[in-house]
Amino acid sequence: MADRDAAPKPRPLFAPEFTARRRRQQFWLMLMCIAMGVGVVIDALHSIGHGGMVSNGPRGGYLSYPWWIVAPIGLFAIGLGVFGLVSNLRERD
Repeated sequence: MADRDAAPKPRPLFAPEFTARRRRQQFWLMLMCIAMGVGVVIDALHSIGHGGMVSNGPRGGYLSYPWWIVAPIGLFAIGLGVFGLVSNLRERD
């Protein structure tokens, strides 16, 4: 009986192709975070003149929140996306 060849070693996760793929994924993720934050802030600002409640369900339902609670959440998402985008662009190899 012949010995089987050893299994090939897995490539390290810090190889250039994995690093480049992770950087691209983080770039698009941060752009999506910024876009979602902008959408939430626009919805909160729109609701100021239309009853002051932001809802993603039926009016007066349990998923309705005042605009002054929703707007900081959108601003936080924008800030998180900008911070991630800047750190992603700053950490070039």
